[in-house]
Amino acid sequence: MASITADVSECVNDSFYVELDFVAGNNSDNFTIGGNGNTYGSFAYEDLPVTLGPLPADQTAYEFIFIDSEDPLCFEFIDVGVIDCTIEGTCSMSELSMDIGPCNDNDEFYVYLNFTVDNPGNDGFTVQGNGVNYGNFPYGNGPYPIGPLYGDCETIYEFVVIDIANPICQIDGFLDVAICCNPEECEISNINITLLECEGDGIYSMELNFDHQGTTNDFFDVYSQGELLGFFAYEDLPVVILEFPERDAEYDIITICDNDNPECCITHEFMGLDCMEGNDCEIWDL
Repeated sequence: MASITADVSECVNDSFYVELDFVAGNNSDNFTIGGNGNTYGSFAYEDLPVTLGPLPADQTAYEFIFIDSEDPLCFEFIDVGVIDCTIEGTCSMSELSMDIGPCNDNDEFYVYLNFTVDNPGNDGFTVQGNGVNYGNFPYGNGPYPIGPLYGDCETIYEFVVIDIANPICQIDGFLDVAICCNPEECEISNINITLLECEGDGIYSMELNFDHQGTTNDFFDVYSQGELLGFFAYEDLPVVILEFPERDAEYDIITICDNDNPECCITHEFMGLDCMEGNDCEIWDL
């Protein structure tokens, strides 16, 4: 569960509604919302966002916790704080930007946040994300450096900017890609070919498998004698190639390349099938 948001409606008779939303992954079909000693009910993930209310604006510091119905260790929460229906000039944030700094020698980097805020509180704001609180900041000193963050090529960093005095005043965003400060060198290795059967004159089928790391694409290309035979998804390995052309030589040659990455290729020689017509051994007229 990530990128949780809580949008509070305007007050009516000292009560309000809150619309809750988040991004879920590796979850069951349903989840439960609780908080403040209450259970607000069970909901289907497909029904997100969920609206709760009316809730009394009675100085309760509201928080909501989301728990997967089948995996209680899959949970997340958000603090909304006290909803004051007497406040005029509601705080709001917009135009969050995230600029990525360069990696240092320790494979770390900073993200610099900027945003627009109207009617902010007097206590500044805090920044959270990925289960980490990055500290409190005063308004007016942007861009605000967050980090150092580890560029591990896997983590999608998220950031939630929250007004300290009025926690329902917040904005969130996340980086589009995982930052890779020390990427693995692209390598394709350990070619494994299982010959299947002749499919015609001079062509045969095979099952292809291999190891790979540091690839830059979801697909790879297969060539024979410089001719592209097709492209396939890494996740589908091993794959079957139905029409591989044999050479007029002792060994056949296959070339595999990371898609759109001509610097990451491997060429492999192997003993293929003999599917040329007229090459079958025959003995007759003894």
